[in-house]
Amino acid sequence: MNAPELNVAVPSSASSTVTPVTRAGPAATARCLVVTADSGHATLLESSAGEEGWSVDVCECSLQALRLAFRLKFQLAVIDLQSVTDDEASRNDLEQLARDLAQNHVPLLVINGDPDNPLGEFAARQLGVWVYLPGLGEDVGLESMFREARLATEKLARDAATVSEQTNQRRLPAG
Repeated sequence: MNAPELNVAVPSSASSTVTPVTRAGPAATARCLVVTADSGHATLLESSAGEEGWSVDVCECSLQALRLAFRLKFQLAVIDLQSVTDDEASRNDLEQLARDLAQNHVPLLVINGDPDNPLGEFAARQLGVWVYLPGLGEDVGLESMFREARLATEKLARDAATVSEQTNQRRLPAG
């Protein structure tokens, strides 16, 4: 039995707009969550991360960020405590968000702290942050930080694949 032929009309311009499909590796799809109440910081962090190939989601508050963290997988999060230094409730919310993200959701956590708080880095290190920034200035090396984060993310993905492969090999029955 012959299958019916389908006549599909394809516009002549379709061939010039079709691009080959490529499969992105784990590093190509790396997502970064930026949480800041300062629009200038948001722009700086988003553009620096974007230049290093990160897909960036920016949130203004901890609730919005937490909802997003439950829906999407982020490899990196940047929490900007400096942006809420004058608002104790918001600072407490961002500190709690940082704890939640460090424990449950994000392998690499960056805290941008208050440059006037000498104990800020100590508190951040107790969370196990990957990088502590003592405030954002004009040139804090964000591009190199995001570049290093991509390298770390790629290494974590390779290590996880190796562990998974070794686990699967152990489960195969001897034959």
